[in-house]
Amino acid sequence: MFTPEGYWSWDEICCAACDWTQDLALATRFPSFVRAAEDWSSYEIDQFIHQKLLNEGFAENLGEINFALQVCELWVLANFLDTFDAVLCSPSGRTMRCPAPIKAHGDALDWWSWPLAAKKFGISESSGYLEYFRNGNFKIADAKNRFCSIDYVTGQIKLKPHSVQLFHQSSFGHGPSDNDVKKFIEEQVRPFIGWSICWNPNDIPESNSEIYSEIGFQDIDWNTLEVSIRTSKTAKETPHQSVMDCLLSAYPNGKGKATWETVELKVGYSRRSIVRALKQNDLWEDWAVGGQN
Repeated sequence: MFTPEGYWSWDEICCAACDWTQDLALATRFPSFVRAAEDWSSYEIDQFIHQKLLNEGFAENLGEINFALQVCELWVLANFLDTFDAVLCSPSGRTMRCPAPIKAHGDALDWWSWPLAAKKFGISESSGYLEYFRNGNFKIADAKNRFCSIDYVTGQIKLKPHSVQLFHQSSFGHGPSDNDVKKFIEEQVRPFIGWSICWNPNDIPESNSEIYSEIGFQDIDWNTLEVSIRTSKTAKETPHQSVMDCLLSAYPNGKGKATWETVELKVGYSRRSIVRALKQNDLWEDWAVGGQN
């Protein structure tokens, strides 16, 4: 895969989704154990979640529990993809914004409710997955292969024999005709076959708690769980501090009357990145004195 230096790669996001799923499983299902889990290894947390879910009757056996948690991890990844802008990177290093439908999953996982919110796995949208799994016809690898145009193993754009059908079944596919979908594929997907999907860290919130809130967990009191959320593993540290270092070096006393065009050229970062870094450090109002031109 091809990822610009400093960007989050597909593999890193997939690994992060595993950690995020553990955080969310604890916070939504077993909040009283969040602080205790800070001293546990990832393996210990995983074993704890499996056993607790089995004891609660969330599924019939550990095999189904494991499958359910793998579906949760894929749900987290799909909702991350749906929520945050991505970048496509060519083998030569050229980059461009990723059209949103390219990131879609063929089972519209971004429309599903959080699988652990149900009393038992398979009651809501996951019923089909569980039925196929019990029949021995479906594994998590099959679900991962149902991204409309992303190869899960490599993170590269890839057309599949059933891509048209997958697009129709995705959250973007309700309404367009076959011709519309085929036209989109020819114009927006085929030219980027072999390109890799990745993320500019400036497009991703700096803290995990912000990521969780943006993918649908706004109702959880993250302040209560702040220690766990802030110490959990993330894919890569975002470069907001680098932005701040460059910004304060160039403009230690604030923006003043400098135009944003001048600021961007001198600092080397976009206005969006600068504003985000300032707000993260509670410096926006003081630094921006002098107007928004």
